[in-house]
Amino acid sequence: MAGFIIGIVVIGGLWYWLSQLSRKAERECIALLGLTAVSRGAATHGQSAEGLDYVERVIAEGSLHGVVAQLSSRNIRSDRVARAKRDRGAFTVLSMQLSRPPPAPLRLQPAGVARAAEWFLGRPPDPVLTGDAEFDLAWHLYATHPEAAILAVDASLRVALMRLHRLILPTGPSGVSNKLASGLLLGSFELTETVARCYVVGTPSTQTGERLKLAEPILARLALAARLVVKVLFCFLPDR
Repeated sequence: MAGFIIGIVVIGGLWYWLSQLSRKAERECIALLGLTAVSRGAATHGQSAEGLDYVERVIAEGSLHGVVAQLSSRNIRSDRVARAKRDRGAFTVLSMQLSRPPPAPLRLQPAGVARAAEWFLGRPPDPVLTGDAEFDLAWHLYATHPEAAILAVDASLRVALMRLHRLILPTGPSGVSNKLASGLLLGSFELTETVARCYVVGTPSTQTGERLKLAEPILARLALAARLVVKVLFCFLPDR
């Protein structure tokens, strides 16, 4: 009996220690981004652009580059790869609110293992080619309105994305190991009706915070690009 009680105490102590480590890592991630922790609210459910179900909770909020921002913890779930639903993985998500909807949603993800995962789950759409061969080799752009997407992901934004790619993967996008690492180390970006979002693999921690900190200026420029594209397209609308 005494051994059983000692075992319960040890397990409880280990669980508490791990939870404290997780909270510490989360606080470090939030501090790196200059946001303020908030009480965890109710979980929101949704579906990712890749077609995977997820559960997400906001853990911090604030303002970045003059835009309302939130940091979330996301767990991906899918019953497509197992009979019973189970966690496929965790992501840390940085979102910036858009002042108006973009002309069209878009998604940017590093070429490589993510594409292979999409093939496993169901045939993914063809990437939009920007005409920048180096960029198109390293990043995949997905959009239902290619012209608007290419306007948003202009030359200066592509340069910033390639700079990020080289910083994380100095040897470039070629090679099996680099294609595998790109999906794990680089973040994916997307524009929806309401937010510009970047998500990286891993729970909130110093490491994920550092990766999001590197991606933050690109995310802000993507949010700004969405507003500029609206203005550009508006200029070409016929007079009413």
